Amino acid sequence: MNAKEFIHRQLGTTGWAPINHDLAVLLCPEVINEHRDFMADQRNPEALLRVFPRTALCYARISSFGEVPVLYRNPLALAERISCIVGGTVEINDQAEKPRVSIRQAISPSTHDTIALRHANVVTLEPPRPCAQCGRMSAEQTCLAALAGEIENAPTDYRPDVSWPRRCLAFKPPHGSYDERTGAELWPELDAVVSLDVEEESLTGRAVALLAGLLKDGPRDAAVIRSASEGIGIGERTMQRAAEKLGVIKTKSGFSGGWVWQMPEAETT
Repeated sequence: MNAKEFIHRQLGTTGWAPINHDLAVLLCPEVINEHRDFMADQRNPEALLRVFPRTALCYARISSFGEVPVLYRNPLALAERISCIVGGTVEINDQAEKPRVSIRQAISPSTHDTIALRHANVVTLEPPRPCAQCGRMSAEQTCLAALAGEIENAPTDYRPDVSWPRRCLAFKPPHGSYDERTGAELWPELDAVVSLDVEEESLTGRAVALLAGLLKDGPRDAAVIRSASEGIGIGERTMQRAAEKLGVIKTKSGFSGGWVWQMPEAETT
């Protein structure tokens, strides 16, 4: 079953469908194709509105999956069904420019790998991935990144829980993978969060540190910045104040694109 078949089935039976391969497999084990269909749809979910008429689009923030595009036909049914699956309280804001579903739930770890649980509450646009999909695992199932000292507090002979999804900056796909993005490219929000100065007491100061970390390597989509800030409890107004302090330049990406933020020096180079 491919992505389009799964979405058609879900809309017909439950009235909503997540655009995420791992969540699709959880809901429907018959989904057996590779991730590429879902990855393509997740990058441009608005196009699915033309494929599946009388549907709306929102973004569900779900623990262990990140922010997932969701097609739905009835917002009340969507909230009810998602809450049953994830075991949490669901709130829908369909008045925002980018409608969102907020899922409030407690994480119940089912792994003894404490390193795998690191940053589990950080919200990212890209879902986590298990070590089984990483090209830096040895034949003995030890982590080569840990051996190289790239994973903080991990022993050099670290043997991870390869099935547990995680967000790891040392992640690298196997050679020849259809998705060649590294951990830093998949989860830029994580890079900014781990680089925050823990001594910073002011909320605005933390926001400034977060924003500076996100933009140090160049422009970022406003959606990425919003996910990173909300993931550590910093609201939109605080991020706007941080942007003013840093002199951040905000530009529209095309006629129908989103907003892009960048540091002022990046605009002049």
